[in-house]
Amino acid sequence: MVKQQTKQTIDGEYALHIRARKTNKRRDLDNILKATSDLLVKLHIVEDDSQCMALAAEWAKESSEPMVVTIYAMGEADDTGLPKLQ
Repeated sequence: MVKQQTKQTIDGEYALHIRARKTNKRRDLDNILKATSDLLVKLHIVEDDSQCMALAAEWAKESSEPMVVTIYAMGEADDTGLPKLQ
């Protein structure tokens, strides 16, 4: 799925937000975080997962997508206080 989406390389520090659909009781968020971070590095979307300055992960109660990953380059904040993409 990532190859089908437009991907932007994030240089430097970033924040990561993951919304995942819970498919079974044994699935846990911390494993999803690590696997997603490793994949972002492998696909050259981020340079190094050690540059992640903030993480948020949640179960999506109702979602048509199995997972939505949003990456924010650390920089100027928007009106909500979240970092904007650079």
